[in-house]
Parts: sequence; structure tokens; C-alpha cells
Amino acid sequence: MKKASLLLLIFISLTAFTCENEGLDPDIEIQTTNPVDPNNPGDPNNPNNPTTGTFQVDINGETYVADMAGAAYINDVVNITAFRNNNEETITITFKANQTGIYELGVANPGEFFVNGAGYVPEAGANGFVSALEGNMIPQGEINLLEIDEVNQTLSGTFSFTAYREETAGNVEVLEFTNGNFANITYSGDFGDIDNPSNSFFAKVDGVEFVEDAVNGVEVLGAFNTIGITAIKNSFETIGLTVPNDITPGEYTFGDPGDGTPVGQYNVSQTETFIAEGTLIITVHNTESNRIEGTFSFTARPFLGDPNPTYDITEGTFGVSY
Repeated sequence: MKKASLLLLIFISLTAFTCENEGLDPDIEIQTTNPVDPNNPGDPNNPNNPTTGTFQVDINGETYVADMAGAAYINDVVNITAFRNNNEETITITFKANQTGIYELGVANPGEFFVNGAGYVPEAGANGFVSALEGNMIPQGEINLLEIDEVNQTLSGTFSFTAYREETAGNVEVLEFTNGNFANITYSGDFGDIDNPSNSFFAKVDGVEFVEDAVNGVEVLGAFNTIGITAIKNSFETIGLTVPNDITPGEYTFGDPGDGTPVGQYNVSQTETFIAEGTLIITVHNTESNRIEGTFSFTARPFLGDPNPTYDITEGTFGVSY
């Protein structure tokens, strides 16, 4: 299995190392390579376009301009994802932040469970490139979050990073992402307190209760309209479910990321991601009140590589508002 998913990328690369936290400098402007047509309100590079943000970056010197980009904010973690080529070519940047500032990407910190990071999937079915290197102490890039517009719920900033992919032992491909910028990218979630006391979650991992620190639900609109349900323990260990946002009550089988079916996952650490094989039952989904409830159980197998080890996730129940 060599597919990659936005949900998985969200949790593969998570914690923050803040070099500097600054307010937005009003003199800084987001620069774009493509010219803006002021007479075309649909031009994605037009800063006056109220419905479309922009995202672009040079990959080894060739400019990537996203067809669509979106963002989500959950449990103090920002995820920005850009899509191109029928949504098969993706760039995802994930970092922990609740204010503007500069955040390092791809550096492991002693005592922390995870790192900020970025990922790139060049095409459907391909292994992805990632900025995070296990045990690494040297930053592989940075993201500068220049503006958080909480009124219009948009983000703007700049970024650069180096990403790696090891197809065979000792054969590492390297890509340089430079001159990256994003402007007016719409985000879902709330940079205030998004924890909801009405949320509930229970599951066992190999017979032992998973005692989460927080459980959240978030709806992500864009190329894939989904609802993400995430229980987080010790900052990184997570059990996550992602379902189509129009899912109706019924029984479902967990599938592969990107195929339109519910996806389940279990993350043990920054480098250990497991995908679900099992069953999800939706008992309640009220799209007017944004409430979803259900039960689940699955065997979690490694997302890539060796099929072992596995974990049994049982007695799962949840009820979350999003």
C-alpha cells in the first residue's frame, strides 16, 4: 500500500519548535510569481478574490501552483494542504501554533513525541517525501505564519523546506522547496478554544484503555469534504477517524486513504503510523447541529512497509460536535 492521505500527514508531523513569535508586519506583502489580472475576479492570484486563496512553491526550481488549497486547525495544530493534478499531487505542512510567527520544520527535540513537518506526494500511489528525519537535530525548513484573519478565517505566510524519500535502503531522493507562499487560505476550526465538553471518546488498544487528553471533531471542506474525529494522548499518540461529511447512519468498512470511504488510523509515534482494517458504525449524524456519533473496531496495520506489528483497537465509541 503506497497511498498517502491528508489525515495521515496531519498526524505524521506534529509539534512545534518556535524560533520567533511575532505579530504581522503590515509592510510585508505576499509575493506571487504569476501576474494578477485585476479585471478577472476569478483569478486565484487576485488578492481581492473573496473565495479563493493562493498557494505556490518552487520544487527544485520548477514552480508548483496549487489548483486548490485549504487548512484546518485542531488541538493547537495547523494543517495546510494544497492540491494539483486532479487532487493527486499534494503538499501538506503541519505545525503547532496559535499565533503568527516563524516555526521550524523537520527537527526532532529530545523529550518531545513529534515534530513540525511537511510532506509531498507527487502522484497517486507514490511514496511521499517528508521533511522530518528521525532523530534529526537540524531544521529542514521553516514556515512563517504572517497573518491569521479570524474574521474571514484565512491564513497567509511563506515557507521553505527540504524533503526526503527513501525508495530503497541507502537510496534517498531529495527535493528543495523554495520561495513558498500562501495567501488567504481558508481554514476550518477556531484559533480560540475548540475543545467541546460534549465530546466523548472511548477505545482500547490491545485490551488496555486509551485514555485521551483531548478529543476533537473538525469538518474540512475542499477537494475532499470530510469530518475528522481525533483522540490525542501524550501530545502525539492518536486514534483518528475520517469520514465523508455527508455520511449517513449505517455500517461501513474502513478503506484506503483517498478512496472516499471511512478511514481509521492509530499513530504510536512520529514515525509509526497504522491504518485500520475493520468496521465503523454511524449511529447519529445530524448535519444541522453538526453532531456525529458511532462505534468502531479495527486492526491497525503499518501504513507502509512490513505488515507487522499490529494493534487491536476495540470497544470504540465516540460522540463529537464539529
